[in-house]
Amino acid sequence: MPNERFVYLADQARVPYGSRKLNELRIISQQAVEFLMGLDSKLIVIACNTASAAALRPLREQFLGFPFVGMEPALKPAVTQSKGKKVGVLATPATFQGELFANLLEKYTEQAQIYSQACPGWVELVEDGLADSPTAEQKVREVVEPLLREGVDTLVLGCTHYPFLLSTLRKVVSPETLVIDPSPAVAQQTVRRLDALGLRVQEDYTLPDATAQVVFFTTGRLARYREQLHQVWDLPISDRLIFSLHPQDA
Repeated sequence: MPNERFVYLADQARVPYGSRKLNELRIISQQAVEFLMGLDSKLIVIACNTASAAALRPLREQFLGFPFVGMEPALKPAVTQSKGKKVGVLATPATFQGELFANLLEKYTEQAQIYSQACPGWVELVEDGLADSPTAEQKVREVVEPLLREGVDTLVLGCTHYPFLLSTLRKVVSPETLVIDPSPAVAQQTVRRLDALGLRVQEDYTLPDATAQVVFFTTGRLARYREQLHQVWDLPISDRLIFSLHPQDA
């Protein structure tokens, strides 16, 4: 969607979400949605498995008719593609507690053995810029190697932080191990929803300033967020379009 404008909100002040209670996550998610709606968003992607598991259904009920796209562990392609029908789902404890995952598990548990595996410390590794460090490799091994010993041949990344650990994960698993990142499917679903609602910007429209395509917000500290974005974002970023909602940066 090269002609769309995007607003990205990183709730770094309250990360990680994975150990929080479901009711707390619903309140946090509602606050984030209300902020994005205040910026005239036409569709919101809940780009967090934990928040989707806890809050997607309540948000759809509260903001009836507003289009949301959520995240859920990609069990369908994993079960379909797993040769040995043994699938490991890597996610946070709160994701496993949510209604979304319970429904998925009920739907696919007869088609394959599904191993639900929490990954303590993985989100913090990514947030701290340590995704490719020896510490990260050790923590990934501690979580993944027991699954491999059980014969798991397919791993589902059930948290949007985890793709940043993919290169480290590849050091631990065999070349034959299938690792599924649901992000491309979520992007495709976003396009489909916009098209179905007639909300996508026409292809003949061209943004006058490519660097203005994405505006970034964080609830954390501005200097740290800018540094992280420049490390992980592949496109040019203008610092004048990176903002902090943190009280000390006000």
